[in-house]
Amino acid sequence: LGQGVFKSEDGNTFTLLQSTKPAINGTDLEWAYVNEISAHPANGAVVAATNTGLMFSNNGGNTWSVTKTSDGTELSLNSKEVKMASDGMIVAEVNGLCYVSPNGNPDNFILRSGDSTYNLPMAGVSRLEFAIPSSSNDIIYALAVNGSGALINIYKSENKGERWSIIGPGGSANFNIFNTGTTIISGIGLYAATIEVFPDDPGRILVGGYYLWEGKKVTDEGYYQWVLRSTALADWLSPIYLPQGQHTFKFVPGSNGTFLAGTNNGITKATVDPTLYQFESLNKDYISSQFYTV
Repeated sequence: LGQGVFKSEDGNTFTLLQSTKPAINGTDLEWAYVNEISAHPANGAVVAATNTGLMFSNNGGNTWSVTKTSDGTELSLNSKEVKMASDGMIVAEVNGLCYVSPNGNPDNFILRSGDSTYNLPMAGVSRLEFAIPSSSNDIIYALAVNGSGALINIYKSENKGERWSIIGPGGSANFNIFNTGTTIISGIGLYAATIEVFPDDPGRILVGGYYLWEGKKVTDEGYYQWVLRSTALADWLSPIYLPQGQHTFKFVPGSNGTFLAGTNNGITKATVDPTLYQFESLNKDYISSQFYTV
């Protein structure tokens, strides 16, 4: 169980937001699990994906309300992913489904999963990860994972989720993000999955899980060009080594070619120049082990 959301205004000292202290509400323990937080860079809006729903605050987390769809239905089921764009748009996963608020209104979420070819899939999705380019807030990327941890597809929308197209196909041994070899019906996607966009190019993305892949738009329609950019088979001091099990990629502010990777083995710095990927472990006094029996 978590302890709620902690906030710092100086980067050093953190205090618990009392509004997020876990408490029983009926049969639910609200704020017991905070799976993702995203905030607007300027206006104080914060949105949190929690075990009892997608929560919204317009005052920096002092008070919260449950978000709603445009017809008034509360998004009060388990939420594991949310991203907010600089223009206020919010995209979130709730109970395996994608919801988008185009203008950031917490009471105006629209379901963007469905049976249409141009929706994200309605069934069979156990995890969704989203990314929004900083240079184009109309674009949303979605990484969809099935119940066995394998890739369903990677999707892209150019109109805030109204219409989606497949840019990275699942079910291929040649594009196996969450496993190795010909094992494509299962993988580690429920445990490790992340997607990020290059700051200077909304058509160039990073996707991680077992290994790191780069996707790049080469035509207006159809799949992206996908290139494997890492290996976990080299020596750990090798510049091509990135630990398997990637959970997040974040570009260094102000840089278009340096990002940090959060992995099973800690934090790694990656440098891209311009297509050569080199990695360097940033761990200091970090030691981990796995124990299989006692």
